[in-house]
Amino acid sequence: MFIAGTGVVRTTCTAKRVRHSTEQKLDVVLMMIVTCVDCGNQFAIGHPPEIQDAELARRQATWLKDQFVWDHIQEQKHRASIRLPASNESIK
Repeated sequence: MFIAGTGVVRTTCTAKRVRHSTEQKLDVVLMMIVTCVDCGNQFAIGHPPEIQDAELARRQATWLKDQFVWDHIQEQKHRASIRLPASNESIK
């Protein structure tokens, strides 16, 4: 995503629910699949090709699993697409 007037290109990593296939978009590299232990839904963590980072994907997977727990505690369904924290954002 280009932020107008700033000269900054912001890349975002996403997790998308895997339904019937592991088909991926050409502009995203599949880094890993994360499964919710409560319901079995699977999500593919994707990074733009210019920021492929296995360590970041591992931290995002941990963050995503925590989000799954909160979804179940709050009795909410998982969203189909989840924006993941970038490397410069706080990930515990």
